[in-house]
Amino acid sequence: MQQSANLTGQCLGHYRLIQQLGQGGFAEVYLAEHIHLKTQIAVKVLLTHLTEEAVETFRREAQTLARLRHPSIVHVHDFGIAGDTAYLVMDYAPHGTLRHLHPKGQYRSNKKEAKTVKVPFPQEFGEGTRRLVSEGFVR
Repeated sequence: MQQSANLTGQCLGHYRLIQQLGQGGFAEVYLAEHIHLKTQIAVKVLLTHLTEEAVETFRREAQTLARLRHPSIVHVHDFGIAGDTAYLVMDYAPHGTLRHLHPKGQYRSNKKEAKTVKVPFPQEFGEGTRRLVSEGFVR
């Protein structure tokens, strides 16, 4: 795994990275703008060293995610490799992630609070999760 490097202001393909939105163990997500269309999207940048095997695995995952269509799954629009940096281009969700909206442990302080939590569209969310599981992305 490579060290995190803030890529804000740089371009990957047709996408200018505007602001870092999040970071995980293997990737960073940026708010970006398509340089020609002026549309906002999210770009997930891998931080791992790209072996041929890693590139092929990432490409297969990108192809699978791009085929998935569901309101609860962020759509993948593009995949690219710029130099030694692989990235995915996907819908930008301006209201944040579920983890951001509902931090770990926030609703688990006691049973009474846990019963009052309302999740919008639980059926749709569940169907989206089932699709991700069927494609091997969630275990």
